[in-house]
Amino acid sequence: MAGFLQYIPPTESVKLVDGRYSVSEQDCFLPTAFPKSICSCETNDVAISVGRSVTLVCINGRYDLSLPVLTCRHCSKQWGPEFSDFVRSGYWPATMQAQTLFHQDLFSSFEAMKTAAPGMSRQAFTAMLDHRTKQFGRTGNVNVDAFRGASCIDGNRKLYRFQKQNQREEPGFFDGVFLAKDSDVSTFVEEVRGAVKSTSGKAMCGETHWSAARETSRQSSKLDEEGVEVAVCRHGFLLKGLNMYRGEIFAYPMFLQKSLQSAKFLAMDVTCRYVPYMNKVSEALTHLKPLQEMRHCLSVMHAKAHNTKCEILWSARNQEGVGTTLGEEVEQINSYLSRCALTTKYMAKSVRIDMLTVHAMGWNQRKEDGLHIALSSRFKKTVEKTCEVSENLKKLQDQMHCCDGMLKQWVADVKQWASSGSAAASVDAVRGLQISIESLFVSIRHKKHFLYIHNDRNKRRQKITQKIAKERETNLSSKADERMIWPWQEQNKDGVDILTKKKLLTSA
Repeated sequence: MAGFLQYIPPTESVKLVDGRYSVSEQDCFLPTAFPKSICSCETNDVAISVGRSVTLVCINGRYDLSLPVLTCRHCSKQWGPEFSDFVRSGYWPATMQAQTLFHQDLFSSFEAMKTAAPGMSRQAFTAMLDHRTKQFGRTGNVNVDAFRGASCIDGNRKLYRFQKQNQREEPGFFDGVFLAKDSDVSTFVEEVRGAVKSTSGKAMCGETHWSAARETSRQSSKLDEEGVEVAVCRHGFLLKGLNMYRGEIFAYPMFLQKSLQSAKFLAMDVTCRYVPYMNKVSEALTHLKPLQEMRHCLSVMHAKAHNTKCEILWSARNQEGVGTTLGEEVEQINSYLSRCALTTKYMAKSVRIDMLTVHAMGWNQRKEDGLHIALSSRFKKTVEKTCEVSENLKKLQDQMHCCDGMLKQWVADVKQWASSGSAAASVDAVRGLQISIESLFVSIRHKKHFLYIHNDRNKRRQKITQKIAKERETNLSSKADERMIWPWQEQNKDGVDILTKKKLLTSA
């Protein structure tokens, strides 16, 4: 037009008159399915006229259209599309009067974009639709509230939610599907708290205070749900979850464990504290006895923050049957859900549950689609790693003149050493002092040995070096020879110190 390209809305048309283009108004009908006949007349002779205005919203934005009205030329009977006709044609009415229609494919597109980019909100999506509307020469905005009412989907933040006064609660579509019903969880928690006497506060293992290692916790006065706790299989599929109301107390993972009793292993970051509590509860509540049959392990990375004896006893790397399972698969889920939770703290309870369930289903679907690739890659890496570790172990055995039978005995010696006494024993007793210094010495040598093997960043290595220095200043003289033989190491019957045996255990 006049030398420039320009978009025109669907309610206008361009005609060539006398060699020049002119814009004129036109009727643009909503594409909809027509019936085979609208009356009993033998001839199907109908006229199409303009009906009431309607707004259509699709992935390309908003369209202001008109409904078609069919009129029989013989009997003058008229037909216009109704609610069922809209649904059959692929639209979803936002209101009972069907003044605004959403293309059904729009909801699928929003779900796909939301699960792929969890931080995107409903407002951002409708703003994109408004931009598409203006880009193609049309006017008007998409009604955000109408879109919300039609799809029941909204955004998230860190999976907690603020309390709201006078909020209307409506039942969610997915209540109890992925996130367990709050009534079931609260009943179980009260049963556990009534059966055993709990100890308040968080526990300590090594130099770390674990906020997740709690038997009791206060409920926040400003929050309703304080977050979620989820159970994930070794392949990264979401299995079950629940809303937390009292922080990360032991009763919550116990509820999930009870729901998934068919599992053989349970990996946690505070297994060393959880297992004694679980055994105490199951002794008081006999119907929870089967929980003791499940084996437990520490997730590999979290085990590094525990004391050395705890790592030897509980690390997944030292548990027969765990294989290459890291036990950290839930951290991938938390990374994903944290991004999808930008507006959870402001949402209604039912909408929040529905949104988290939709994201869980989307995550599992993508995991299922790529499972064959992930398993093939894992199998290939496992075979290569097995060959590499076997060669390194063989070299280490040759250096130490250790046969296979002796290797098994040394591994047993290390595990027996780890299970005897506690690293947190009282320093007032001679035996307690020996255990404390022994554990610290092995921990320092272990950190130094793997300083460059397991850490490829200077920032991470600096933190470990600072921790080593702090431990040496606490209990060991920095001037002591690192190769010295400690008195309790000389008491070994075979003359091999515990550090050497632990090196073989790590390699095995």
